[in-house]
Amino acid sequence: MKIGMFTDSYRPYTSGLVRSLETTASKLLELGHEVYIFAPHYPRYAEKEAGVFRFVSLPSPRFPEFTIALPFSLSLRSTVRRIGLDVIHVHSPFSMGQLGAHCARRSGLPLIFTYHTMYDQYVHYMPFARGLSRRIVRHFLPAFCNRCDVVIAPTKIVADLIAAQL
Repeated sequence: MKIGMFTDSYRPYTSGLVRSLETTASKLLELGHEVYIFAPHYPRYAEKEAGVFRFVSLPSPRFPEFTIALPFSLSLRSTVRRIGLDVIHVHSPFSMGQLGAHCARRSGLPLIFTYHTMYDQYVHYMPFARGLSRRIVRHFLPAFCNRCDVVIAPTKIVADLIAAQL
């Protein structure tokens, strides 16, 4: 199976999500699947990695070591077709997750979402209106989950949160 993973954070950035993504990709490769990563570009990180497609990014206003991908690509559709993806697996409901969901819908591919964390608890990363941002995220996430064919919860706490929101 050919799996396209869309993520808002990836190497060289270090986080639990990046580690989870690396572990999942590694295990899928061991099982004989092909994994392609669609991720932000990080300044001063020039390492070329097979199967990794980088997107133009801007530094986060509050945390410049974290970049925010601009989810646009004139060649994405042709790249997905050339690779022959079978499924799209998004690891964020935001920038790259939105792009992955759009790509899955346009390509007629199944969409999987791993709900890695309680996103409304991370609005402190937003440079504006944290209370409003928290309400927007809480409203937005159930709608995003309902667009997915499968939603994976890595912990019981996250699974309970999802069940309460849907």
